[in-house]
Amino acid sequence: MTTTSYTIQHQVAKEAGTSFRNVVRFYAEEGHSIAETALLLGYSSQSAFNRLCHRHGWHEWFRPLTETLGFKRSIEQRKGKSTPAMVEAARKATEARNVPRYEYDGVTDTLTGHAKRLGLPLRRVYSRWQKHRGDLDYALFVGVHKGHAGKKVSQDHNWRI
Repeated sequence: MTTTSYTIQHQVAKEAGTSFRNVVRFYAEEGHSIAETALLLGYSSQSAFNRLCHRHGWHEWFRPLTETLGFKRSIEQRKGKSTPAMVEAARKATEARNVPRYEYDGVTDTLTGHAKRLGLPLRRVYSRWQKHRGDLDYALFVGVHKGHAGKKVSQDHNWRI
C-alpha cells in the first residue's frame, strides 16, 4: 500500500507540530537538497515531492546542488580515496609518458618510486643519478657516501682562523 503525498503531508505536519510548508522550509534552510528532503520526509518518489515544491514555489528555498549538505558530505567521504577507474587512469597516464623503470632489490619501479619506498629525498636521488648515471646502487644508497661522511669543510677553512 503506497502512501499518498497528501497523507505524508498530514503525518509530517502532525509529528512536527507545525505546517508541512514550515517543515519543508526548515529542511531547505538547514541546507538539504530537494531529493534529501523528500527522503527525510518519507516520500517514496522524489519526483512527486519535486513537482509539489515547484507547484508551490518552494523550490526557490533550496540551495544550488553544490551548496547542499549532502553534496558537501559526499565530497568529504570521498577525500583521499581512489576508485578503480582513477587508479587505472593513473597507470595508463604513467605508461603513456614512457617513464623508465629500473629493477632494484627485486622491485621494478621508477626512480621516484624507489626513492619514496626507501625514504630518500628525491633531490638527493636525482643529483646522485646525474653524477653516476646508470648506477642504481649509488643513487639509491640509503647511507652517506664516503666522500661526505663526517667531513666538516668549514672547520678548516682559512676564514675560520
